Amino acid sequence: MKKILIIIVPFLMTASCVSPALMPVWNAYEARDGKTLIVGKITVDPPLTEKGRNIRALGSDAISWDTIWMICGGNMRKVDRTTLSPDSDEFKEKIDAHQGEAFYYACADRPFYFIAGSFYKNIYRMSTSRGISGEYDAVLLPGGFYIDIKPGDKAIYIGTIRYYRDDSFNIKKVEIIDEYDREMPMFRRMFGAIKLRKALIKQP
Repeated sequence: MKKILIIIVPFLMTASCVSPALMPVWNAYEARDGKTLIVGKITVDPPLTEKGRNIRALGSDAISWDTIWMICGGNMRKVDRTTLSPDSDEFKEKIDAHQGEAFYYACADRPFYFIAGSFYKNIYRMSTSRGISGEYDAVLLPGGFYIDIKPGDKAIYIGTIRYYRDDSFNIKKVEIIDEYDREMPMFRRMFGAIKLRKALIKQP
């Protein structure tokens, strides 16, 4: 298992890329039509648990205690933690991951960025006669990761992003872990003979 230490740095604007147009996929048929398949994982250390957190969201929000959202886009930009409600426009293009579980997304066959990530320490949402209301406390995860899709890529493995936190959910360190060999058997069962190129994520 190879590890790459990432230094947490401020977000910078970079050259424009096209929107990734992300879509979760579960078989080779869904990953067709000129799309590139992205395979990766997100973990937190110590792991996220339900202890000390209040996660009460509407069923349609699909938010659980282990939900981690990665904001994606063609350009790097600053993200404000205080604006990260589940309805935020920041989440129009996102990876919807669960802690420690591999994700599989089809996207446009062009490079893009993992701009930032987020999970909720606490969230309470309810439906009222005036619409949906509630409160939330989001944790902003450092991003700036470059997804290096090259012409002709059918699928790429970007690695495991591991965020190290303290007891107050402050992020202290980020590592990129190479678990390509571990992920390959499941990838083969789901997607058959599609070539999976190793393309560990990079910072711009």
